Amino acid sequence: MPKKPRYIFILTTGHSGGTLLNLLLGASPAIFAAGESLRLWTLGTIDRQSEDTRGFWGTAAEALATQGWTAKDLERQRVEEAPMDLWRAWTTIISDQARGHIIADKSLSFAIIRKICEANLVDPFFVHLIRDPRGVDYSYRRKYGRNWRTAVTWQKSHFAIERFLRGKSNKIRLRYEDLCAFPDVQMLSVLRVAGAHF
Repeated sequence: MPKKPRYIFILTTGHSGGTLLNLLLGASPAIFAAGESLRLWTLGTIDRQSEDTRGFWGTAAEALATQGWTAKDLERQRVEEAPMDLWRAWTTIISDQARGHIIADKSLSFAIIRKICEANLVDPFFVHLIRDPRGVDYSYRRKYGRNWRTAVTWQKSHFAIERFLRGKSNKIRLRYEDLCAFPDVQMLSVLRVAGAHF
């Protein structure tokens, strides 16, 4: 029986350093930084991506289309409600495309991540990345303007992640502030714990 795709899921909220952590993980020769690979509704806009990534996602989208899921079928609501067949196909395609490397994913679609893991489709490791909510709010306001809902959303998201991770051993918690201050130390810690899991 083939091994399940190996994933490092970065569980966090927006404006909390997920992109930075994904790129740092991708610097490891064992890890492929897939960005937000579960947001399948963006496959219809591959032509707007940089040439560096367009080939990878284009090939993955073509492989998914051969299994009955074309880009035009991948509206957000349909993807979020999709059966496990879609996610089994997609995680296998990405793993094949990444040549069996561990896949680092920073999708903010926690409900989809939970569904994939609970269906036992992948071998997961979780990095719970937390940023001081004042920093999240400041970053959000700089880009989008003031919105009191960001703090509420931050709290709800992290409580849901905490509940999901309770009792799991395949996880590590990381503070964004520590990652910025001591990136080498923090990355060694993540890679050591994830490596022991895999």
